[in-house]
Amino acid sequence: MRKIFVILMVLLVSWLAQGQSDATQGVSGQHFRIGYFTSPPLSFVDPETRKANGLVVDLLNQMAVQNDFTIEWIHDEWPVLLEKAKNHEIDMITSAGYNESRAMYLDFANESFVTVWGQVFIPSDSTVENIIDLDNKTIAALKGDINAINLLNQCKQFDISCHIKEVNDYSQIFELVKNRQADGGVSNNLVGLEYVKNTTILGSAVVFNPFKAFVAIPKGADPTLLNIYNRTIADWKKDSESFYYQSRIKWLQNETETVVPSWAWPVLLFIAIIALLSTILATLFKKQVKMRVQELSGREEQLKQIVNLVPHMIYVVDINGDVVLANETASHFFGLTNKAFEDINSDRLLETRPEYEPFFNNQILLNPRNSQPIHKEFTVNDFSGTEHVLYLSRMPFWGRHDELPAILTVGVDITEAKKFEDRIKFMAQHDALTDLPNRLLLDDRLTLSLDRAIQHNHNGAILFLDIDNFKTINDSQGHSVGDMMIQEMAKRLEVIIGKGDTLARLGGDEFIIELAELGQSVEEAEQATKAICQKILTSMMDAFEIDGRQFHITSSIGAVIYPKDGDNQNLLIQRADTAMYEAKGKGGNQVVFFRNRLEQ
Repeated sequence: MRKIFVILMVLLVSWLAQGQSDATQGVSGQHFRIGYFTSPPLSFVDPETRKANGLVVDLLNQMAVQNDFTIEWIHDEWPVLLEKAKNHEIDMITSAGYNESRAMYLDFANESFVTVWGQVFIPSDSTVENIIDLDNKTIAALKGDINAINLLNQCKQFDISCHIKEVNDYSQIFELVKNRQADGGVSNNLVGLEYVKNTTILGSAVVFNPFKAFVAIPKGADPTLLNIYNRTIADWKKDSESFYYQSRIKWLQNETETVVPSWAWPVLLFIAIIALLSTILATLFKKQVKMRVQELSGREEQLKQIVNLVPHMIYVVDINGDVVLANETASHFFGLTNKAFEDINSDRLLETRPEYEPFFNNQILLNPRNSQPIHKEFTVNDFSGTEHVLYLSRMPFWGRHDELPAILTVGVDITEAKKFEDRIKFMAQHDALTDLPNRLLLDDRLTLSLDRAIQHNHNGAILFLDIDNFKTINDSQGHSVGDMMIQEMAKRLEVIIGKGDTLARLGGDEFIIELAELGQSVEEAEQATKAICQKILTSMMDAFEIDGRQFHITSSIGAVIYPKDGDNQNLLIQRADTAMYEAKGKGGNQVVFFRNRLEQ
């Protein structure tokens, strides 16, 4: 069996999505200063037009057209742009990878526009084959770059000394490598492949840490532009024909065709040559050959241990379907020992193990002759049935004398990161005390309900509910009692409203209830609303059991019928608030429907 020893360190960088602020308003006619740096194909200065160009530039320019605002593109070096963002001299910075130190002065978008990974680029005659070979090597890197930080962490993990030579832009990195002033250069894979075109510089087998590229704004700045970006990217990603996917095809059309550059001589061939030489020269150099074989065996064992230390799935299948390399993480995923996994053939596996069919269906296992390069997320179950979210990268590679490629698969388990990301998104749209929708999510739902009501000619209602004399209870009994009362009130309201309706908390003791599709006529909608309001008032009058004590409260409700009482959510909530204060003015514990005289 052919043995190909691959050292790939793939460590996950968790991305943290920042919560959105209130819905964007008043953006029409605004002017934003957006900083970018030379990182083709993501962003760069077009040599012909001298204007900003690239994937993220196209995306933001399209957003500007759609939302009627203008952009002033500010080009500078990456470290300078970070300082400008810190000092609020620009409104947004592009192509930023997330880490905790940057999050101290930047608010990151929820949605990324591309996923990249770090890669080391080397001269064509370099002897660097894996990360161990970077010991005592000088690597050029962009100052403050995520890839440089990740590479140093990789080196530290394997107890090797990598020397980082910092520069201010990517062109300097590859100039240093070209002029032999650095042993290699590190950048993200997309930028690196652009710079090494038509050069003698190669992408090495040292690749690591897939991470998402975001846009970000200065900490505490007006979130209007960031909210537009998040909303637009999220909508685009739902439509396979959207401008987002058209731009990816335009700028990243070779992404899925990228092949890992040629590997060094396969170890098996090297051992075969040594074995042949040892046979010919056995009588003269028996001791020397024996020592060399022992040295190689020790190195082979060391490389196996290093690959098994990587906490991500790594395995290699040759063109015949034979698994020629697998680490322990991959073997355990498929419910096999390391040796058993390396003994299988993926083409013939189903003949003897039909229970593995799901792994072929979800593309975790493959027929190498029918496999295409991929870089995407999969939600799959391992052999024990445990669900995982994997970021799977699959790519062909050739040894120097291989006529057909083998297929390398790397699966990074991002399950916990996805759960954290989902939690961040939930927190951005929900109230922390009650887990009910907040104003941000409420606005989205009301906008959709209004559109449907107008389109289908039906009526709905919005209720503005407030606890009577809640401040007295909160001040006299303490905020903890007040918080528990709010939570109990939310539970009672959830029981009353229908599945298609929305219950949201604005803050304090204020709740908004949206009742959808109540009837074709206004009178029918008002009657249905009155019935629900009466249930709410009756429910609120039942005693609240908190810390062994009973509390009695009442509530006041202001109601509006849409679209009769308003054509946008802000006006409707304002008028429901006005009606609620009228109910309070009448003594509370009642519902008041909005009438125009209340505003007058």
